[in-house]
Amino acid sequence: MSGTVVQGDGRGRRIGFPTANLETWPRQVLPANGVYACWAGLADRAAPHPAVVNIGVRPTFGGQSMTVEAHLIHFAGDLYGQTLALDFVQRLRGEQRFAGIEALVAQIANDREAAQQTLASL
Repeated sequence: MSGTVVQGDGRGRRIGFPTANLETWPRQVLPANGVYACWAGLADRAAPHPAVVNIGVRPTFGGQSMTVEAHLIHFAGDLYGQTLALDFVQRLRGEQRFAGIEALVAQIANDREAAQQTLASL
């Protein structure tokens, strides 16, 4: 899938895992809610970038609307307004609600490691 990177709530950046939030539309077909290992392609880069992507409603924060958030591993830069293409490689887990921010941060760190291992094995 691909989409334009739009402004999010900034939560990912505040907890140490900045994300590129992709614009979606109501009737868009998306993979099942969950966390995925992906390759993220940017128009100005020859090689895709490893990423861990969350699709869902962010139940830990009481979310209601569907989001697609990509954390590009070891990436620094401004992606707002750019088109980001995601190539889904493997589903790592389903979406879940965490008791608090600490548990969420620990799981995201595990997800990032799992995504890196998955993508490195290809």
